[in-house]
Amino acid sequence: MEDKYYNVVKKLLEYDVEDVKIMVEIGILSRKMGKYYKMDENCVSHERFILEEENSQLKKTNYELEQEKNSIKTQFYIENEKKRAQMEEKMQKEIQNYKDQFQQMISLQEKSIEARVNDKISIMREKASLQEGKIELLKKNMEEKQNEIETLQKKYVLSTKGKEFETDIYNNMKKIIGEKYNNIWLITHVGSKLGSKGDIIVEHRITKIRIMIDPKNHEKVPSPHRNKFIDDMKNVNNQFHGGIMVARGNIDTKRSFDREMIGEKPLLYISQYRVGAEEFLMMQIESLHQSLLYNETNIVSKKNIQKKYVVDYNELKQQKILVERQQKYIVTKMEKLSKEYSTYFEGDIEVDIVNSSDVQTQLDETNYIMEFLTKSIKVNKDKHCKVSTVKEEIEKLLPDISAKKVTTCINKWKKQMFKDDKKITSRSTLVGYELII
Repeated sequence: MEDKYYNVVKKLLEYDVEDVKIMVEIGILSRKMGKYYKMDENCVSHERFILEEENSQLKKTNYELEQEKNSIKTQFYIENEKKRAQMEEKMQKEIQNYKDQFQQMISLQEKSIEARVNDKISIMREKASLQEGKIELLKKNMEEKQNEIETLQKKYVLSTKGKEFETDIYNNMKKIIGEKYNNIWLITHVGSKLGSKGDIIVEHRITKIRIMIDPKNHEKVPSPHRNKFIDDMKNVNNQFHGGIMVARGNIDTKRSFDREMIGEKPLLYISQYRVGAEEFLMMQIESLHQSLLYNETNIVSKKNIQKKYVVDYNELKQQKILVERQQKYIVTKMEKLSKEYSTYFEGDIEVDIVNSSDVQTQLDETNYIMEFLTKSIKVNKDKHCKVSTVKEEIEKLLPDISAKKVTTCINKWKKQMFKDDKKITSRSTLVGYELII
């Protein structure tokens, strides 16, 4: 072996086998690398160009892959959003459907409740309407009475003209005859149109009895006026059967209420008369009519009396027909209400009324008795009243009430009145109290 190899081998023996292997491999690799760098420059350039082309192609491929990845991501996002929108729309529709169903169910319940409430409200409104009608009627009557009072107060002024005095009496009499006497009297206002005829003439439609009314708006009616009144009565052409003179003031030589006969004709004189007392005046006319009707002259024929009976009978017959029609209408209306009540409330209206009215009647009776005791028993040190007497008075007012209930109400009232004195509460006689009926 040559020396140069020997020395190399000798040096390698100084190291471990593994280290020697590594050194040999490094040497071989270094030898190969040396050869590579000694290659032709053209070859290197060519290799570099190839590598750059490959790198460029890889970059282009990488860009295309990135673009394709982005496109796939975009497409996936669009598809995902589309599916999400579809799912959301489907869920919204289902939610809306559930809402509609729930709302429909609520609406049906509300309609059912509203129908029942409206029925009850309708019944309550009808009751309230009836009460309002009664209240309105009372208000109207009060207003009418108030207006009448105000009107009468105006009429009572002493400066009232005679014509107005006369006209008001006529108008009031005409109204009363229509409302309370069924127009059995024919009333005529003559006034100053005809002389020697008085001012107002009333004639009974059946008996044909004629009575003259002569109103005088004077502080004092002088004798000439009274004489003229008598002359008019005596005038055969007038065919008066009786007469009444009414005066705002006094009538000469006559008392406040006086009467005289001129032949067979009765005359009345009423002083201090006020407009508004026409009902009293009609009572006097009826009294004159009765006295004339049955006096000895027998001025009323049997035929006229028969005619009166026929007229009265026909009037009652007509009233009966109207009542029967009204009854038929009421029965039909009640049947309809009963059917509707049964449909809405599933009950019998007659039974419900009886059940509710029993309770209400008991309350009403108790309240009535308590109010009677409070108003009727008053303090009077010189008087006394027995509890038994109070019971008798209550039983007269309420014949159908039980004695036990009366006793209960009286004991309750006594406890309220004499709650601090048990002795008085237990007594059968209330000393120092008076029962005022």
